[in-house]
Amino acid sequence: MQVVRCVLVVLVVMVVFSAAGCVSPYERQKPDKGLKPKQPYPKPSQPEKTEEKYKVLGIWTQLRGLDGGDMHIIRSVNGILFVSHGFSGMWRSEDGGKSWETVNQNDFVDIHFYDVKEFEGRIYAASNRGIWKSGDGSKTWEKVYNGYSEIDEGKYLVVSLAVYQNKLFFTAVLDKPYRKGTAGTGMLFYLENEKAVKFASPANDEILVEAKDPYLLLSSRSSGLCVYDGKWERILDAGTAWVYVDENYDLYVGTFEDYYYIGRFDGKSWNFEHVTLNIDTANTIFYFIKPDPVNKNRLWFGSGGISSFYSFSGRGKASSFVGVGCWDGKRLYDVTLNPNYAMSLVFYGSGTVNTRCGQATKQAFITQGGKNSVMKTEDGGKTWKQSYDGIYGDTINAISILSSGIHKDSIVVTAVSGIKIATNHGDSLLDADFTIGKVGGRCRLLLVCRISR
Repeated sequence: MQVVRCVLVVLVVMVVFSAAGCVSPYERQKPDKGLKPKQPYPKPSQPEKTEEKYKVLGIWTQLRGLDGGDMHIIRSVNGILFVSHGFSGMWRSEDGGKSWETVNQNDFVDIHFYDVKEFEGRIYAASNRGIWKSGDGSKTWEKVYNGYSEIDEGKYLVVSLAVYQNKLFFTAVLDKPYRKGTAGTGMLFYLENEKAVKFASPANDEILVEAKDPYLLLSSRSSGLCVYDGKWERILDAGTAWVYVDENYDLYVGTFEDYYYIGRFDGKSWNFEHVTLNIDTANTIFYFIKPDPVNKNRLWFGSGGISSFYSFSGRGKASSFVGVGCWDGKRLYDVTLNPNYAMSLVFYGSGTVNTRCGQATKQAFITQGGKNSVMKTEDGGKTWKQSYDGIYGDTINAISILSSGIHKDSIVVTAVSGIKIATNHGDSLLDADFTIGKVGGRCRLLLVCRISR
């Protein structure tokens, strides 16, 4: 590997106007007394309007190597892993996250997924542009036009799916640009011959649906957690962000600013245990809590402030982490917390590790932001490493061209995960580490970069 050091000097011209008599050259001057102000210039004549037609020429190609990016969900269906970017893009992996491929088709423009479920031999996806289905293991997708144009066109986001009594249920929530400062209106539907049929709901805000026959579950920040088995009943008052139901009908609940709850099912109702941590709950969305597949006393959980489709947001203020720990019904112990938000989690494989409360699953994946993107653990959640080879979903903040130096005419890409220099018209990428500092105490910036090939 060759390391090239370069120094770029950028002259920053700073003009400071103080209140002590400095006048901006752009400030309109007042006319002197006794002089008539100048007459305004005549308005220029308006050009005649002509009808212009535009054609889209050429083909856009993705710049490879800008890997990572903010991933908001990860799901596993029939051994296939799916991840989706919070700002469009979906990837799949058939080798346990070792490599990923983009789901790329002409009508996947500005598409990202919120949920994925198998139903009647097909894979269905909830997205920001309606519902999609795949019959070939998610390699290609077909849109389900459900009869509500506001859902198909994206005014309402489809944010969750659940299979209940042989029907596919989903929730649709008004997208943020249409909310006018209030919570997004939410609706509950099921598909009948691929057409949406509205279902009576106890809440009409930003809702999520989950199910395990004979129970349908609805999460709401304003209405808490509700269950349906012929009629709706509220079973938890805490503002609910997410719920998972296991094979015994026990419920695992994430909340807004109130940690987690576990609802133990006694055959008729649920008795809730409050799972708390010694952390600040303010501005925090406790996204998920899941029992380990081989040990119900081992819990996996995540939190953060990134709001996805919620109006509530604690970005930059929340307690953000992914954690594991043992639960004895009253307290968490043997807890490990790792930084950065974690919005979703899937377990993978059959390997196990030893913990203080017994055997636990060895491998799992989470979604995080920026350069972490998709993270994998192979020691039961104590440590995490990047696992997103082939995911090119980095958020690009700026693109510019170098006008001089040994990399003249190369493309400088400023991304969330760092700065990269693209050579050969983007066919090759170099990592760059920029350091900013002062030169001689004056208004200049020194950019020192180390470029690695």
